[in-house]
Amino acid sequence: MEYIRKWMIIDRFRARIAAFIAVSAALTVLADLSTAPPASAAGCGQFAYVANLRNGTLSVIDTRTNAVSGIAGFDYPAGVAVTRRGTRAYVTNRHNNTVSVIDTRTNTVTATITGFNDPWAVAAAPDGGRVYVTNRLSGAVSVIDTRTNTVSATITGFSDPYSVAVSPVGGRAYVADRLSGTVSMINTRTDTVGATVTGFHEPYSVAVSPVGGRVYVTDRGDSTVSVIDAWTGTITNTYLGLHDPYSVAVSPYGDRVYVTNRDGGVVSVIDTRTNAVTTIDGFHDPVGVAIAPDGRHGYVTNPAAGTVSVLDIRTNAVTTINGFSHPLGVAVA
Repeated sequence: MEYIRKWMIIDRFRARIAAFIAVSAALTVLADLSTAPPASAAGCGQFAYVANLRNGTLSVIDTRTNAVSGIAGFDYPAGVAVTRRGTRAYVTNRHNNTVSVIDTRTNTVTATITGFNDPWAVAAAPDGGRVYVTNRLSGAVSVIDTRTNTVSATITGFSDPYSVAVSPVGGRAYVADRLSGTVSMINTRTDTVGATVTGFHEPYSVAVSPVGGRVYVTDRGDSTVSVIDAWTGTITNTYLGLHDPYSVAVSPYGDRVYVTNRDGGVVSVIDTRTNAVTTIDGFHDPVGVAIAPDGRHGYVTNPAAGTVSVLDIRTNAVTTINGFSHPLGVAVA
């Protein structure tokens, strides 16, 4: 009976978290509709942002028509992230060691933040107040205060921080450290490293489920995807049989996990309810992946082909958009 009571408490706690996420998302939409001009529809999934590493641009895909426009002025852009409200995007520039801030309502660069060292991955906190950036050369994670557009903290002690993700309910950020084979948990209230999860070979990408307290990590060293229990910091499951898994993204409802496989030219789909893994063909050396806020479409970058694939989540149909220049990071606002 004591065992059953404990699980009932956990289930009620998780249900409250899910309800909190739903209410927060609703408030976010209302806030954006009250401040953003209707033409931009910021935060509604209207635009997908793609970092083009080679030509120094950020492509903007209109998700309604798949028409592509561009923003110039970047320097080897690699990573891109958007705030939960979708009103700002952040782009890492590897060559000049800066992060660019884009107003997604006008699609213009409004600020350039300095003080990085080979900035690579980027992720925004759910309240939009902080943005986390990995610095591969210095082995550090920088914290941007979005109110002042300055670096407010630097978290050191990593070997090659390759990816970062922030919990949708706040409190923690997760960093995949490629060379050390670990995933570190950052307390976002204190900006210090708490627990470190070991047991990986070459972790590349990390994503946090919006429900259920699960963290997903791709491991290129052994072609697996591992699941970390966010409450205990332990690995609870490992999916085998992938083909050089690179990036990972979770659907808005947490029921599907999407993984790009560079070797196979496929995207693996993990059903988190049944643990079944299926594959979708039609990609070419896929790297980045992002799911739209409404969960209807996914966007996958194919650097070698210079294309972005649009995945219809309901039918698994793939549409290819041409005209990119070694596209890497992708995010939807």
